[in-house]
Amino acid sequence: MTKTKNEKGTSLKKERAKLFFLTVGGFLASVLPLCVLFCVKWETYVTSVPGGAVRLSLGGGLIAVLMLLKVLGKIKLPSRLCVMAISLVFVYLLEAVLSDLSLILWVAIAGEAVDAFLFSPFASRVRERIKLAKQADATADRVEEMLKSYIGGRNAV
Repeated sequence: MTKTKNEKGTSLKKERAKLFFLTVGGFLASVLPLCVLFCVKWETYVTSVPGGAVRLSLGGGLIAVLMLLKVLGKIKLPSRLCVMAISLVFVYLLEAVLSDLSLILWVAIAGEAVDAFLFSPFASRVRERIKLAKQADATADRVEEMLKSYIGGRNAV
């Protein structure tokens, strides 16, 4: 008994929805601890350096852009020079935050660990199931077409 096209589409929609929520959940799990820490310590970061609010905003924006590119898989640094230049920009812009760097890194590691252990493995399994379902649907459709043409050609004789 084969699934109808509507049942196939519904199954794929459910898998895609799971993948979407796992991806969003993983992103939030890796970013949310840092956001909470910045909110809790905002007054310290902004008041410790003159002009700190502007530099902190620029640094936070740069971090947000790089995290988004990382999640989308678009970040590919060509050389160590680029890594060091980006690091220098971060150090300059986030100078107010450097005193709490170890705390920030522990929080970032905790968020990445939650993503790596609770979201990423399941998301990769769902991606694989979606790929297999698409392949199975295409194969089933092709076999169905072949059977119809074979049976239709046989009845015509």
